[in-house]
Amino acid sequence: MRTLRLAGLVWPPLAIVAAVVLGWHLLVVGLDVSPFVAPTPGQVAAAVGDNLPVIVDNTWTTLAEAGLGLLMGNVAAVLVAVLFCYVRRLRELFFPMLLALQAVPIIAVAPILILWLGPGLMSKAVLGAFITFPITLVSLAKGFESCPREVTELLYSLKASKRQEILLALAPSALPMFMAALKLGASTAVLAALAAEYVGAQHGLGFLIQDAQTRLEVPLMWGVVLVVMAVGVLAYALFAALERALPAETTTAARAR
Repeated sequence: MRTLRLAGLVWPPLAIVAAVVLGWHLLVVGLDVSPFVAPTPGQVAAAVGDNLPVIVDNTWTTLAEAGLGLLMGNVAAVLVAVLFCYVRRLRELFFPMLLALQAVPIIAVAPILILWLGPGLMSKAVLGAFITFPITLVSLAKGFESCPREVTELLYSLKASKRQEILLALAPSALPMFMAALKLGASTAVLAALAAEYVGAQHGLGFLIQDAQTRLEVPLMWGVVLVVMAVGVLAYALFAALERALPAETTTAARAR
């Protein structure tokens, strides 16, 4: 039964991917499109196979940058969200400005960070943190607000401390929103690392795309773009699987029922 359920989850995406690849091949061949415009799936697969060690090595670089950025951004968001719980006046003053960070384009921030921190790991990680921080902060704020009022009133009547209120009520209530932020932030951090690598780097998938473009290796460039898409999907799927593994009873809403 479990195998059938897993097959039911896996085969629809695989069927869609197969249909897209087939349609891509028929379209390129049928319209006689130049390989410098759009290569066939076979040409892309051959380019990836010929350069597989290089692609794998640069993939690990991008994953390290995205992972560190995701960690830094989420740790900072959790600390600021908890601080806002203790000092609500700070939230009223700084929350709008923190939300404004979401309106800043990645491509505008990346050159500044590379100029400050150099083309290495840290500039890409900081950019990832810069992008994921407001996502998690907003999610946690909404999660804290979703805590049932009767739960907080009960804790207040029991003279619970602010720390106990956060651990026993607010954090469980915000857990679903936090997991949603992690899923979104994981793929966003990969895109942030890629954008920073494209602006200035010596390693990573963004650097590899730019290098392939310079050498007019169009099939390789397409192949690396597909690898980036796969990495983003897998990062999202990782946290989606983690979210499904968490018991529903960990949320405050479930406890209140």
